[in-house]
Amino acid sequence: WRIDLTFRDEQKRLVIVEIQLEALDRTHLAKVNEYRADCELKGEKDTRVILLCNKIQEKRKQYIKLWNLESIVIPLSEVKKIIQKIDPRIEFVESNGQTQSYSYSKQATKEYKENTSEEDERDVQYFWDEIEYGNSADPRRHGDHGN
Repeated sequence: WRIDLTFRDEQKRLVIVEIQLEALDRTHLAKVNEYRADCELKGEKDTRVILLCNKIQEKRKQYIKLWNLESIVIPLSEVKKIIQKIDPRIEFVESNGQTQSYSYSKQATKEYKENTSEEDERDVQYFWDEIEYGNSADPRRHGDHGN
């Protein structure tokens, strides 16, 4: 499991954003509570959790309130419009009339690979290792900047 997005709010609190395609499910509710607990065990205070999804069942709304989570519901049709506006090269994959996933077109994927260095890829991995495990094999995190 990996946190989808993290930010700091105006009060410098960590904000965890979990993105769920379609309806919010039990797995994602469990994940965000575990993420928050892991971050707070590492010293974060008053961590905020925002669930971003397309719909929420009434029962899950009660859990959100009980666990002091925040939720933002955006209909899938609006999400698609937003994504297409950001990058029109995104293609949505559908099965039986439901969106299953989305991905870049083959051309966009080719452009990404051509314009992304190995160092960029390592930086992304180091970032996620730092979030997930609290440490990183990245020597730049430990004062060695390759000089």
